[in-house]
Amino acid sequence: MFKTLHRQLASATKAFDVLVALGTHPPMSDEAICGRLEISGEERRGQYRNVQFFNHEWDNPAALKEIGVIPAKDISVLTDGLFAMDVRLKSTSSFQLRPSHHHRPGVSA
Repeated sequence: MFKTLHRQLASATKAFDVLVALGTHPPMSDEAICGRLEISGEERRGQYRNVQFFNHEWDNPAALKEIGVIPAKDISVLTDGLFAMDVRLKSTSSFQLRPSHHHRPGVSA
């Protein structure tokens, strides 16, 4: 899927990067991400050299920025009354993401 998306979108975007969703496993190395995306080290150093890999720091409050709130009344409507609480929306700013490796991009896989 990564190769297909990259082929279709990379030339039309300023950046085409990968954000690894964490929570059920530890942060992934560049090599592990390459394996998951089914790309070789040679491909990583070649056609995918400008793609940055990031591990999402969902558990690091310093890396998150509040971007809004969904009011309790909207949550109640969306959940058919099961919940009625404000939901704070947080996002990771790209400059606060932790790269999967210390330098970019010449990585062995």
